[in-house]
Amino acid sequence: MLEVLMAVLTLVYPQTKSQPVVDTLFGVEIKDPYRWLENVDAPEVKKWVEEQNNLTLRTLKNLKGFRKLYREIDKTSRRKWISVPSVFENIYFFEKYDGKSNHSVVYMSKGKWDIKRAKKIIDPNKFSKDGLVALDFFYPSYDGKLIVLGKSYGGSENSILYIFDIEKGTYLPDSIPATKWTSVAWLPDKSGFYYTRNTGGDKFLPRVYFHKLGDDYKNDRYIFGEGLPETWTPSISATRDKRFLILTIERGWSSNDLYFKKIDSEGDWQKIAENLDGTFTLASYGDHFYILTNYKAPRYRLIRVPIENPDIEKAEEIIPQNQWVLENFSFAGGKLIFRVTDSTFTRIFVADLNGKIAYEIPLPDRGSAYFTIENYESPIIYISFQSFRYPPAIFSFNVNTKELKKIWQLKVDFNVDDYVQEFVMYPSKDGTLVPMYIIHKKDMKMDGNNPALLTGYGGFAVGMSPHFLGENSYLKRGFVYAIACLRGGNEFGEEWHRQGMRDKK
Repeated sequence: MLEVLMAVLTLVYPQTKSQPVVDTLFGVEIKDPYRWLENVDAPEVKKWVEEQNNLTLRTLKNLKGFRKLYREIDKTSRRKWISVPSVFENIYFFEKYDGKSNHSVVYMSKGKWDIKRAKKIIDPNKFSKDGLVALDFFYPSYDGKLIVLGKSYGGSENSILYIFDIEKGTYLPDSIPATKWTSVAWLPDKSGFYYTRNTGGDKFLPRVYFHKLGDDYKNDRYIFGEGLPETWTPSISATRDKRFLILTIERGWSSNDLYFKKIDSEGDWQKIAENLDGTFTLASYGDHFYILTNYKAPRYRLIRVPIENPDIEKAEEIIPQNQWVLENFSFAGGKLIFRVTDSTFTRIFVADLNGKIAYEIPLPDRGSAYFTIENYESPIIYISFQSFRYPPAIFSFNVNTKELKKIWQLKVDFNVDDYVQEFVMYPSKDGTLVPMYIIHKKDMKMDGNNPALLTGYGGFAVGMSPHFLGENSYLKRGFVYAIACLRGGNEFGEEWHRQGMRDKK
C-alpha cells in the first residue's frame, strides 16, 4: 500500500486547460473554469479522458504486485449470490449470479423453492454477443406464466419492454419502447397490464398507460399523468390479493400521494393520501389498508384504515413510532411481520394483526436483513442476511414453529472468525453521536499505530448498512477498516436524512 501512495505522490498529470465560464446567480458571480469538460462528445474532451485513463493504467501496471492485487480485488468483487424468491401462485422466481458472467440469471421452480433443480428461464448473458444488453426489470403475471421484462443497451436503462411466455419459452410479438424505470400492474386474468412509459424524450416524464396483449403500444389507453408537474413521478402497482390498483405520485424524495381503485373498475381514483408531508406505501389485508408512513413520524409508523373509508387523519396506529426506524412489513400465516433498522442494523419481529409483538426472529449477527413471503396464508418467509464478517446467506423461517433453516450461504476460502466487527458511537463536531463500524483482525493490537482506512456516506436517505467485506485487501494487509454512517442517510429516519441535506451538508 505504501508503494501505491508513493506512486500517486510522484504522478505528473496531463495538462487541463482553464476556460472560465461565469454564471450570475442571485447577484453572485460563480466561476467554472472546467465547464468545457461537460461536453463529453467533444473531441478535446475525449482526448482528455483518454490521457487520464492512459496515465492511470500506466501507473498501475508499473506497480509491483499490481496484477496479483487486481486478481484479488476482482475475485472479491465477483462473488456468487442468490436472491430471495418472489412467489406467484406456486411458482418461485429468483436470480442467481455465478461469479463469472456479466449478468445474473433468472430461474424458477414450481411447488417449492428448490435452488438446485430450478429451471433457467431468462439469461441476459445471451441477449447479445458483447454482453452489453441488460435485463432492467421483470414482472411475472399473478399465475407466473407470463413475464413483462425490460432490456436496454450499454447501461442506458432506456428499456424496451417485452413479454415472455414461460411455458412456451418464446416472446410474444408485443414490444413497448421508452419504458425506463417502468412500473407494471398485471390484470388477474393476464389479458393485459398497466404500466408507465416515458413521454418526455430526454426528460423523464413517465405517464400511466394500459396495454392489452396483442395490441400495438401506440393504441394503448392513456390512464393518468396529464398536467402533472415535471418533477412529479407516477407509478402503478397492484395489491397481492388481486383486488386493487395503487397509484403512487412521488413529489420529490420525501413525499408522495396515494390513490386506489378496484382492479376491475373503470371508476375514478379514490384518495388515500394527498398533499401531505410524508411518504406512504400500503398493503391490503382483509377489510383494511395497512400503511407504512413517516407522516407525523420521522422514524415511521404503521397505521390501518378501513378500505371503505381510508381517512389518514382517522387511522388506527398499529405500530407507533419507536426508537428504531420501521422499514418494511408484510403478512405470513395470519401474522404481521415487520423489519426495522436499530442503530444501523436489522431486526425482524413477528406480531399479531393489531401490532402486538409476539417475538423477534433471531439473526446470526449485527447485520443487514431483508425478507420476502410466499403468500399471506403460508407461514414461511425467506430472509437474506449478511454482516461485515458474516457471508451472505438465505434462511427460511416458519412463523408458527419458529424453525430457522439455512438454505444457502456464500462459501469463502478464509476464516471469518479471524476478524472482529465493533460498533461505536462517536461525537461529531456539534456533539451529535454518529455510528461507526470498525473491522480488523482479531489478534491486532489496537494501540493507534496501525494503518487505517476511514470511509463513510450519508445522502439521499441511503445508509451504510452492514455488508460482507469478504477477504478485503485492506484488512488482509493489516489495516483497520472503519465505516461511518453519516447524517444524510436513513439510519435514524427522516430527521437524520434532513440533517445532512443542503445547507447542513
